[in-house]
Amino acid sequence: MKKIVLYVLILVLLTFTIPFFFTKVSDESNSLNSINQLNNENLSIDKQSIDTTPYNYNEYNTIKLLHTKTNTIEELPLDEYLYRSCFC
Repeated sequence: MKKIVLYVLILVLLTFTIPFFFTKVSDESNSLNSINQLNNENLSIDKQSIDTTPYNYNEYNTIKLLHTKTNTIEELPLDEYLYRSCFC
């Protein structure tokens, strides 16, 4: 019984000590500076590059549904399909 406890303790110690030796310790100020630089770059995105035109859904007037039990295809208007899916 003592051997099992000793093996478990050694396993736990190895689990926590091995990653410690293989990780690189970095300077916190350098990492904070790099994070601040990334944030500043993300904030300075040109707003003109964002496309704000509304999407046209008119090409999707109908939806084709496959009924797997009967292996038939049913065409429904988009509005009816959305209405059915909300109130089933």
